[in-house]
Amino acid sequence: MRKLFITIAILLATILTGCKNDSETAASTSPKKSTDGGVYLRYNLLGYTPDRQKRMVIMAERDIAGKDWSIVNEETDEVVMRGRLDGSIGGISGHMPLPYNYVVDFSSLKEIGTYKFITEGTEPGIIPISDDPYSWLVKKPILWLRMARCGSPDAIVHGLCHDKDVSCPVHHRKGIDNGSWHESKSGKKMDGFGGWHDAGDYLKFSLTIGYATYFLLRSYDFYPEIFDTMFNYSKTEYNDLIDEAKWGLDWLMRSMSDKDTNEFIIMIGDSKDHNVGYRLPENDKLNGERPSLSALSPHQMGYTAASLALGANIFKRLGKNDISKRYENKAKLIFRRATSKDAVAMAALDDEVNTFYGDGTVNDNLELAAAELYRLTGDEFYKNESIKYQNLAKTAGWRAWESVNMPAHMLVSEWYPIAKNDLYADLDGFLASGRRPGNIWGLPMKYVWGGLYSYIAVGAQAMEFQLVTGDRRYEELGRNMFDYLLGYNNWGLCFVATEDPRLKGKTITSPNSQIFGLQAHYFPEGAISEGPGDRMSWEKYKIYFGFDPEAERTYKFNTSEGVFFDNSRDFMCMETTVAGVADGVFTLTIASKFFKNDKKNEQ
Repeated sequence: MRKLFITIAILLATILTGCKNDSETAASTSPKKSTDGGVYLRYNLLGYTPDRQKRMVIMAERDIAGKDWSIVNEETDEVVMRGRLDGSIGGISGHMPLPYNYVVDFSSLKEIGTYKFITEGTEPGIIPISDDPYSWLVKKPILWLRMARCGSPDAIVHGLCHDKDVSCPVHHRKGIDNGSWHESKSGKKMDGFGGWHDAGDYLKFSLTIGYATYFLLRSYDFYPEIFDTMFNYSKTEYNDLIDEAKWGLDWLMRSMSDKDTNEFIIMIGDSKDHNVGYRLPENDKLNGERPSLSALSPHQMGYTAASLALGANIFKRLGKNDISKRYENKAKLIFRRATSKDAVAMAALDDEVNTFYGDGTVNDNLELAAAELYRLTGDEFYKNESIKYQNLAKTAGWRAWESVNMPAHMLVSEWYPIAKNDLYADLDGFLASGRRPGNIWGLPMKYVWGGLYSYIAVGAQAMEFQLVTGDRRYEELGRNMFDYLLGYNNWGLCFVATEDPRLKGKTITSPNSQIFGLQAHYFPEGAISEGPGDRMSWEKYKIYFGFDPEAERTYKFNTSEGVFFDNSRDFMCMETTVAGVADGVFTLTIASKFFKNDKKNEQ
């Protein structure tokens, strides 16, 4: 279950201080409509590499079968392709909002340039084709993480905050009751300084910080070349991604003290965060009062050990042996304590609304940690541990912050080929779901709260699988989910916020965020929405959102099953989490390498 909070104070403030003037946003970016019927083009707005498949879905309010289309070179005005629309492939459904829908494949267009797709009833679609259309966007979500930094003088768009997290009173629970957290009689304090604010609130979690740090590092591990010259925001000797990952690693180092290995931070803060009103982080009156929730919870400890082990590996390659050794030692310590007899049942905070990041599975987390420790040390003990936990984890049928079976199996399959069978099983299931009748976008799962992060994580895994193994059976899964992120969806929106003129008016603009709600003059560059959600959940919580859905630009493209609103009051569709941003970085990284190697993959 995703972390959810509903408080009158925050919601009222959100209503009063939304990121954008919604009526202005709707007016300036609503889809163009012709006098004889609306026609809407849906494709990857960033464009395509020359050799990859290129598909466009055309949604229409009237039957336009038989109408001509053409693709024109923007520079020369030469028509380079033309055709006629075949019959509609289907009508209104759980995935399609309009009664007529058409598909055009223009994969044969391979010459580098910028093109216009022209057909009756809509403005031309601008289609760039280049050797590297995607890697420039990777830096945007990295910027968002810098905005989400806690306690950093180098944070962007907000001031130094929560400096008193250096001394957080330890809270324990009664037995394994996650609703019974209370301050420890021992008077212990832990250093929870740094890290990232999780989402629209200012809480910090070792689970999501561990997850986010890991996938930042895995991005670098897989394709370091695109980051090695990226120095847009870093104030250190490290490139932007390594600098940001180190910020996460250093917080994870503080999650367990070398002197007291009976305590492990699972969370900084508690439900009070949602009951003190809308404020910038530097104005948080809870600074100095935030508790450290502590438990030897192997779920969080698994992600932490995995991140530190991979961090140690990468910093060793960077020639930072002292830093690498510190990360390695802490990773080993935390893994040992996570698998000790006194490790406890999954710890999380239960409040009157929900569980804050309750991870229902642990074997995948520990498999990931053991695999990274084996890659780092070559110690057979960790190899055997990775195999043990792989056999326990098996398939998940899911992919999200609580389900890393596939990424873990990808690693373990290098020395334990049986792991690949579970990887096949999950990917086969996602591919089958994407091929169900009417699922034109190829979505691998049903619509759920925050589903976009899961979709792109599945897509990234499919692309990574092909790059590592050469096996192309899941290519369409990776391609579809990457394109879905960037405009190939009902709403025709890139779900990554950017003011880049190449995507002007075609990206999300209004994340659910206190920082941007109170500072509307800043654009939320790099935010990645949680994306479309299931209608049943949205209808259940819409009373808390406080806006007229029919006035929103996305309303007409919602369906009976899936809904999306680019509105800061909609905390279901528009909250940005650090875990989801890391999913975005990893997906954009893998895709940049995947499509760069298209010709190689075809051989």
